[in-house]
This record gives sequence, C-alpha cells and structure tokens, in this order.
Amino acid sequence: MDKELVQDFIQECREEMEWKERFEQNFIEFDNYFKYSGKVETKNKKFILYENMLKEYPIRKPKIHNNMDKYQLKKNRIVW
Repeated sequence: MDKELVQDFIQECREEMEWKERFEQNFIEFDNYFKYSGKVETKNKKFILYENMLKEYPIRKPKIHNNMDKYQLKKNRIVW
C-alpha cells in the first residue's frame, strides 16, 4: 500500500514538473515583450530625406467609379 502511494506521488511530481516546463516554453513574458513599446525611433538623415520626398510628391490613390445604376433588383424573387 505504501509503495503504491509513493509511486503515485512520484508520478504526480513528474507530471507537475513536465507541466511547468511546457508552461515556460509556451508562455510569453509580457514584461519583456512590451519592454521597448513606448520608445520612439529617432529620425536619421535617410528617413528625413524620404519624408521630405513624400511631402513634395504625395501618393494619390486612383478614383474608382462604381456606378451601379444600370443594375436593378428583380421584382419577382423567390423567398424561402
């Protein structure tokens, strides 16, 4: 009886250790993950030149004319 209890206890301890190892592998520590989230990058010369170029030549999106007036809904639709 005592031998079975000891074996069960050992097995339970092993399972708990395995669970802790798996937890550490799959867990993201958010203190380290968001450590640099509040810092702002400093502008270097290349970035400033690119920013000035965008101001001089803005990117314009093409206009899409979607006129759906030529289509009409059918009046006699089958409703289930």
